[in-house]
Amino acid sequence: MKIHHTVFWLVVVVVLAAALTGFYFVHESLPKSVRAPTSLLLAPVAIVDGTCYALGVPGIYGKAIPVLVVNTLTVALACGALLRFIRWWKRRTQAKNAKPGPASSHGGM
Repeated sequence: MKIHHTVFWLVVVVVLAAALTGFYFVHESLPKSVRAPTSLLLAPVAIVDGTCYALGVPGIYGKAIPVLVVNTLTVALACGALLRFIRWWKRRTQAKNAKPGPASSHGGM
């Protein structure tokens, strides 16, 4: 059962990264009213490209494979953070809803 869960999340990461990479290449052809609010989706690519520029390495703009790698890592980190948050929230909720144990016989009135 655990392997199916892992494969599922691996497929989710790859599909979302591929979709984000495709969006990267059509983003400039969209109307300005759509580009402005969606430009934050492309921030990881801009950050990596800026870092490449600062280090004197050729940038990644317009190159499909580096953009796909950056998007895959970004989506993987986001999915990992989401799964950790969900696990934390379930544990927190279970702890709140847990019935208290029997009252202690020590130190009563």
